[in-house]
Amino acid sequence: MKLPADSALTLLQRLMISIAISALLIALLIRFTLNAADSAVWPRLFSVISASSLTFLIIYTIFALIRTTLQASRYSTLIAAAGETPPSRYHLFLVSLSRNMFVDMLPGRLGELSYIAMLNRGCRLSSQVCISSLLISFVFDLIALLFLILVLIPIQLITGTLQGWLAGASAVLGIIVLILLFLCYPVLKTLNRLVPRFAFSKKGFPARLYRFMKKSETAFSLTAQAGVTARITILSIAIRVLKYLGLYILFVGIVNNTFPGMTTAITSVFPALISAEAGASLPIPTFLGLGTYEAGGSMALIALGADKSSAFIVMLAMHIISQIGDYLLGIVGCVLFLFKAKQGQIPETGQRETQGRLLLIVITLFILIAFGFLVLQITAVKKRGSFKPPAAAKTVFITEEPSPETDLKGFMVWSSNRSGNQDFHGTIPHYPVRENASGKPHLEPVAIITETYCFLF
Repeated sequence: MKLPADSALTLLQRLMISIAISALLIALLIRFTLNAADSAVWPRLFSVISASSLTFLIIYTIFALIRTTLQASRYSTLIAAAGETPPSRYHLFLVSLSRNMFVDMLPGRLGELSYIAMLNRGCRLSSQVCISSLLISFVFDLIALLFLILVLIPIQLITGTLQGWLAGASAVLGIIVLILLFLCYPVLKTLNRLVPRFAFSKKGFPARLYRFMKKSETAFSLTAQAGVTARITILSIAIRVLKYLGLYILFVGIVNNTFPGMTTAITSVFPALISAEAGASLPIPTFLGLGTYEAGGSMALIALGADKSSAFIVMLAMHIISQIGDYLLGIVGCVLFLFKAKQGQIPETGQRETQGRLLLIVITLFILIAFGFLVLQITAVKKRGSFKPPAAAKTVFITEEPSPETDLKGFMVWSSNRSGNQDFHGTIPHYPVRENASGKPHLEPVAIITETYCFLF
């Protein structure tokens, strides 16, 4: 079947945008992951990650998919309760995949805005319904987290492993939940009664803000009257439990292979995972939550008796592995959403052609920039050399002098800047073989003024 020219152009534009976004996200992930730890840590971190079984990442991904399905169901319930027809579960599933990626990517929960943008611009939902469903979901996430902490405290009391900070965290969390519940409806309702009394609220931006607040109040009111509180609470608890179970499985997979002395008791590890997530959610300008996530989780593990370096390596390895799964799912969700989002108004023919050409130029530049950035990050990885150390050297005793015809195993490596660049060269004695060895992973470039010889056998 032949596509119309407009449809084919739109499809091409979306495909190009999808490719560029994927390349840019992968490049950003590489860049900020490389900067997450000192270069001296990477050999040990690489050995920890390589020792982890792919099975644990697959199980984590399965848990993430189930969790995302429940998130889509919760959003659908809240949107319907607010008085609008929700998008299909498939669209909400894609939005949830993307939202989970962006929440982890940006500091201070700024990634939540992607949920509003995708539903408002892509699915044509009103902004007040998007905000009300997002805010209510966030409040119930905190309620589910409070529930988990309140379950963990008596279990730790019984087992004699109580971590005191959990009691303080539950109190703070309870206060935050009460404040948010109080702000969601009662304060908004009071403001909507007071604002119309002032003259400045009759026109311009204040008038638009008042209309938005009034619609938001209606959305909150409809949701409160819809009788979905029990369903949302159960879904939120299930979402939170699945999230921490997936992370716990990754933790066990890492620790069992490389840190057998570290505790894997679920009642002790869950608080560490909660602490890590709390650290990543702080309004600190970090990308991907790198640094704050490890700090929060490491402190909890150190309190359990782990040494500082091991705790940091475990949390960083778990964070990187989980991000691989989350970002693969998020990129897929973002790309598929670009192809499935509803179209807006179609402009006039002449305007559409002009916009199409300009958009194609912008997209092409975006692709070039994204892939250029990706190439730079891949080059930076290669410059790090091999993360795995070379095999240990072996001493070989030669009883007699080999003849030139003997199949020699020795070789010679030297460095020279005669060509204008600092290059490494290698050759086998007695043979006219010369190879530029600068790309070998275990050769580190150094500043050399005169030609230096080094014999390795």
